Amino acid sequence: MHRDFLEFLTHILEVPATSIGLPGPIIPLLLYVSFPNSAAVGLVLDLFKNYGPDSQVGLMASILMGSTETVLYCMSVYFGSAGISRTRYTLAGGLLAAFVSLAASVILANQLAL
Repeated sequence: MHRDFLEFLTHILEVPATSIGLPGPIIPLLLYVSFPNSAAVGLVLDLFKNYGPDSQVGLMASILMGSTETVLYCMSVYFGSAGISRTRYTLAGGLLAAFVSLAASVILANQLAL
């Protein structure tokens, strides 16, 4: 069921994503990259195997994985260990930073693939 939902969501987001220069195979990675699990690493390895590490998809996946942070994990670990309960704008700021890293990976990978 989890895989079916991911494929459904990827199918819905593919048209708007390709209009901004984001290849369809990167979409599942976007959904996993902010969560602390090995699924994102597995997706990157699958992208490398299918498209190659030097392809536009491989470059974009590499830049995206290197420039994003697991926002929810960092918030829970760092704020939990420091005893902070009011996080204010941390989640919004972290998700904004993830969006900026996505935009940077699209721009850089498109420039490097030329």
